[in-house]
Amino acid sequence: MTLLPILPASRPAAAHRLPTCLVTGFSESDRMAVVGGWLARKPAAQRWAVLFNGAQPPAIEPALLPQAARAQVAGGCACCAARIAFGVSLDRLLRRAAWDRLLVVLDARGHAAGTVDLLRSATIADRLCLDEVVAVVDPVAMESRLDDSKQVLAIAQFESADRLLIPATLVSDPSASAAAAQRLASREPFFRRVETGPAQAAALPGQGLPDWPDRWQAGDGAHRRWCWPPGQRFDRAALVRSSARWAGLPGLARARGVFRTARDTYLWRFDRADPGWPAGGAQTVDWHTSFWRRDSRLALDFMPGVEPDERGLVALEASI
Repeated sequence: MTLLPILPASRPAAAHRLPTCLVTGFSESDRMAVVGGWLARKPAAQRWAVLFNGAQPPAIEPALLPQAARAQVAGGCACCAARIAFGVSLDRLLRRAAWDRLLVVLDARGHAAGTVDLLRSATIADRLCLDEVVAVVDPVAMESRLDDSKQVLAIAQFESADRLLIPATLVSDPSASAAAAQRLASREPFFRRVETGPAQAAALPGQGLPDWPDRWQAGDGAHRRWCWPPGQRFDRAALVRSSARWAGLPGLARARGVFRTARDTYLWRFDRADPGWPAGGAQTVDWHTSFWRRDSRLALDFMPGVEPDERGLVALEASI
């Protein structure tokens, strides 16, 4: 049961890199209302900068964001067509002052997961610490888009986000929106925070995030969890071989794993539909790419009343 992790190169501790928040969303007015609210309520002694990725420069009052604290990247998405321009604009912005926080704001055409990869790339990650990805969403519209595999940008926004912000302006039917928001919170690959209310009052970036260590193990009884830092990479072939053994753990009912490899990030899913499996029940095991970028994780859930095989779990922990 070998995962063969490839350890990342060392880099400065997060405390010595600029805290950075990535903001996405299809509604420009609500996206900018969130950013404006943050700037109006940021700690008075702090200096914040904003890097906008989009064709048109957004309107923000100079009193909230001086010209020296803003930069614009046009010509396409930061992670592909405008990648070089993004790096140049970022360098210029970082040279202007010693900032306390950076906001990177994508327009509706920006690919969230690709931009996360860019911010964590070797040429940028030694200066920036990406601590949160925030998506400003209409919950009903987002839920519909997630069911359409062609809605790549929407899926990337959702799966990459640590927090979903649902502004009141995007809620036409409060009961339907609340139900959709609840479903979004528990949707694959893993839980994410959902915040509702006026866009201008959204919690400041970086607040309320769990203080997770780089690697942790948790859970007892029917639920077991493992987590690895986003910089750690795994061998895809070894993962596929190991997952067949994970699925064979006695009493395993459901499992989700997201692993970063050298090529992409992959989601592994296992569902045992019938407690009597393999006597006659059905099961589902599959692998596919994912836009989740927070970290690599493995979550195992066992059937009620079944004591997990502790020796099997010890062997699994020893191999990871």
